[in-house]
Amino acid sequence: MDRKPRRKSPATSKSANKSTNTKKQVKKIVKRRKKKSPLKRTLTVIGTTFISLFLVAVITGSIVATALTVYIMNFADDSMLDIEIDKLKLNYTTIIYAYDKNGNEVEIKRLHNEANRIWVDLDQVPRHVRDAFICAEDQRFLDHDGIDWKRTFASFANLFLHFYDTKQGGSSITQQLVKNVTGDDKQDISRKLREIFRAMNMEKHYTKDDILEAYLNYIGLASNSVSGVQAASDYYFGKDVSELTIAEAACIAAIPKNPPVNDPYKNYDKNAARKLYVLEQMYDNGAISYEEFEAAKEEEIVLRYASTDEARDKNEEALKAEQISNSYFVDAVIEDVIKGIQEKTGMDRDSATKKLYSGGYRIYTTVDLDMQTAVEKKYENNKAFTSYTLDEYPQSSFVAMDYSGHILAIVGGIGEKTARGWNFATMEKRSPGSAMKPVGVYAPALNLDMITWSTMVKDQYFKIIEEDGKKKKFPQNYSKTYSNSYVPVYKALERSLNTIPVELLDRLGPKTSYDFLTTRLGYTSLVASRVEDNGRVFTDIDYSPLALGGLTDGVTTVEQCAAYQIFGNGGVYYKPTTFTKVIDPEDNVVLEYKPIGIQAIQPDAAYVMNRMLKQVVEGPNGTGTAAKLSKVEVVGKTGTSQNNHDIYFVGCTPDYVSAVWYGYKQRKDMGNIFYSSAQIWKNVFGEYANNNSSPTFKVDPDVIEARFDLNTGLLAGENTKNTSIGYYRPSNLPRSGS
Repeated sequence: MDRKPRRKSPATSKSANKSTNTKKQVKKIVKRRKKKSPLKRTLTVIGTTFISLFLVAVITGSIVATALTVYIMNFADDSMLDIEIDKLKLNYTTIIYAYDKNGNEVEIKRLHNEANRIWVDLDQVPRHVRDAFICAEDQRFLDHDGIDWKRTFASFANLFLHFYDTKQGGSSITQQLVKNVTGDDKQDISRKLREIFRAMNMEKHYTKDDILEAYLNYIGLASNSVSGVQAASDYYFGKDVSELTIAEAACIAAIPKNPPVNDPYKNYDKNAARKLYVLEQMYDNGAISYEEFEAAKEEEIVLRYASTDEARDKNEEALKAEQISNSYFVDAVIEDVIKGIQEKTGMDRDSATKKLYSGGYRIYTTVDLDMQTAVEKKYENNKAFTSYTLDEYPQSSFVAMDYSGHILAIVGGIGEKTARGWNFATMEKRSPGSAMKPVGVYAPALNLDMITWSTMVKDQYFKIIEEDGKKKKFPQNYSKTYSNSYVPVYKALERSLNTIPVELLDRLGPKTSYDFLTTRLGYTSLVASRVEDNGRVFTDIDYSPLALGGLTDGVTTVEQCAAYQIFGNGGVYYKPTTFTKVIDPEDNVVLEYKPIGIQAIQPDAAYVMNRMLKQVVEGPNGTGTAAKLSKVEVVGKTGTSQNNHDIYFVGCTPDYVSAVWYGYKQRKDMGNIFYSSAQIWKNVFGEYANNNSSPTFKVDPDVIEARFDLNTGLLAGENTKNTSIGYYRPSNLPRSGS
């Protein structure tokens, strides 16, 4: 059924009326808002925006600050260095010294890595030198905690606001020390932060004096790597830092701001301008009086070398030459100290070398400066070795020492020496030839009373050997002949016969000779046994090596020379050395040569050998007569290697034992166009020895001088007619003949 529409109740009508009223009120509110002032609306927006931005900034800042704090704390932990000032002394220049004829120390060489540094304690640095650096580089050094914040902020602000005409440095002395020590000089914020933390940490652990001392020793003070006030004082003025004047101190203190620009050798005028600034700062800060300021300002700076442009150019080469010594002796010292450090510490060679060049050592050498200079002069050209003009000349080496093992002179090559290189005296092992006979055979046999001066031995070949598929007699004399007659031992040595020492070695025993040479006379290059890849066996415990000098590898001139000490000092062997002491910056002895001698043969045996070797030089058939000097006794032995590849002479005077070697590097026949080894020795060393050595050897009181029978070797009887003078040990005196 259709329903009629319901009439609205009264309640429903009221609700509709209320809704209508609400809409009217909203329209009125909107209308009122539309009538609100535009200024008020703008301020409201700005305020809301500002508050929003502020809240964002606070939140962002908090996040950044938190992250930065974490970063800096972690960064600080990594950067709190650990710079141990006490250890900085270990990275300084090593100086090699000699003694002149008056016993005074003479500097002959400096060794350093990147920089030439010589440590000097703060109490040895004058007050005005310290003040010059403080006033120039860090006037508040004594007051701040490692960072001069005022200068730091001023320097930073100047980058943007340009308060100063030039860049204003903000680094304190402590910061400069940190940068120099670490080498950390990157131009970024992280580097600066590291530097700040390190400087502050350093100030917590060290006094101002400690830091200033390290700074004055470490700061770069030349454009060619001279560092520290001591090295700079010598470099610029040729004097000790304790002798610097106020003006000279200011001259050096002017350099650190920009070493390449303010180096007085390169830019004298710019250094002078900066020096005046330093003096002004010293006066303004009360470090010097007005009178001292005026005097220093007027003082003429006289550098160690000339200061004109032209002279400075020459000076660069002079200074370089001063840094690189041309002496073979210095080369040998360097090698010996490196080996000494290796043996003492167990370091490898590279580490020991670094230690030498940065350890700040003082090395006291054994070199005789006059002798070294005299011999080097002889080695400038080939005049002492041949009168011929050749396309290719051989090489040579020379060594001289005293009878306590102190090496006095070393020359390792002929011609100009410009840098370290191959040293034929210390590095080259060559055959000594017959120069091995006295030490390998005659001396040990005489010491064991197996022979006397006049023991008769038959001149004949020893055995038949096979060589290159052919049988031949061994050994052969130089003359290629045998007399097949008996020859007294002293005469066999005088004539350098090969047969006699081989026969004597057979009696002595090759192993006895080998042991004598290696344990009593310091030979290190002899070969006991070596098997090559092809199966071939080499050994020096054999007749040719020990009796005739045909060694497998050879021997250095130094070792051959050292072995002959026993013939001039009563039979005592001393290990050869180029230095006496090596001392570190704390005055601790790092290495020391203590002359501990080995009594290789008895004194009376040594003197008998001395007289036998005199026959080589003065005897009628001596092979070394060319070595004879007019005022000084010379005893010695010549040597020529197989195939004529090497010639040797080892000569002893009452004060010196010396050896000369001559031969081609490529080991080829010397021919006959060169002087004999004895003549070369005399040409090289004769003049010096003749004028500087005592005239005669000291006589051994136990040795008996007696006549003997040239036919039998026995002591001469009343009726003996063919006699000569011989020298004998009391323990092995021949019986008398009829």
